[in-house]
Amino acid sequence: MKNVGIDKVPETTDELYTMLKAFKEKDANGNGNPNDEIPFSGLALSALNPVILPAFTGMTGMIGFDIDDAGKVLYVPAMKEYKDFLLYSHRLYKEGLLDPEFSTQTSQQWQAKVKEGTVGVYSASPTMLDAEKTKSEQLSLSGLTSPTNTKKAVPVPISLYTSKGIITSGCKYPEAAMRLLDMFYATEENAADGFSGNTAFLGYQGEHWDYTDNTKAAYSFIDPIKNFGDINKLISVNMSLPGLLDFGAMPEGNPLMKMKVTQVEQQQKPFYKAAYPVNVRFTTEESDAGNTIENDLLLYVTQKTTKFIVGEEDIEKGFDNYIKELENIGLSKLLKIKEDALVRWNAAIAK
Repeated sequence: MKNVGIDKVPETTDELYTMLKAFKEKDANGNGNPNDEIPFSGLALSALNPVILPAFTGMTGMIGFDIDDAGKVLYVPAMKEYKDFLLYSHRLYKEGLLDPEFSTQTSQQWQAKVKEGTVGVYSASPTMLDAEKTKSEQLSLSGLTSPTNTKKAVPVPISLYTSKGIITSGCKYPEAAMRLLDMFYATEENAADGFSGNTAFLGYQGEHWDYTDNTKAAYSFIDPIKNFGDINKLISVNMSLPGLLDFGAMPEGNPLMKMKVTQVEQQQKPFYKAAYPVNVRFTTEESDAGNTIENDLLLYVTQKTTKFIVGEEDIEKGFDNYIKELENIGLSKLLKIKEDALVRWNAAIAK
């Protein structure tokens, strides 16, 4: 930022555009080549959903469901402000401010760009970088505002991972299988033989990691474990598992993680806004009727959004038909299912 004369983190979509424009036109990374910068990069729509989309909608449900100030369930991609999000994102893409490969690159290709120091804004944790080689401060974007929204909104990090386990009719001991799944949701205090939701993330306390002192404010790995890469290779592939991640300690001697935690506390946490609860429960009938609709909506919205952004389809000409197709797929029916389930959920947690 300093290399291009930007002295503050953007707070609006206009300020973000100005910064990205500067990244593109000047030697942002200071390597003497003003043409190798990628102002904004990420993996597909996950690059835009947590940052750009809430700036226009004021909602954090991303390509999913949210709840408005009146308590009514809504579908974010069906909001009229979604069109403004599309127009802004298309402008970034058209002007070369958004990585032209954002929708096609692999995770490995994207990470390589970030680690090379050619990306200005990336949607990921700075802990993916090499701590010894990273000299510049990694700043976090706060919630942004826009011409269509004046409230900053940042998605609340998910710590409860549901709908990740299935017990089939062929299971001989469903009660035992359920007890096994329950272990992934145990807190540290209720761990079963040392296993809790945190174990899938860190490994076993005392064997793979431990707190540095009784305050439990920091932890360190135990040899031969050096980092989370070792955890994933040797102990647990922690993505897509069921579980409750209830862990607030900071790794000792990890300046990038310390930087991340500090930035999140200052720039994001004050603007956290919850979306539709991930742990709302549906009846069998609701699930049977709603799952197909929701999957079809996600597929359609993802495809159309990408085409709108990269210019394969005209936003002004195609947005009304896009909204009509959401209804044809069954949006209204799914909204009713989500509303009914939320009413039951709110009543249950109020008891």
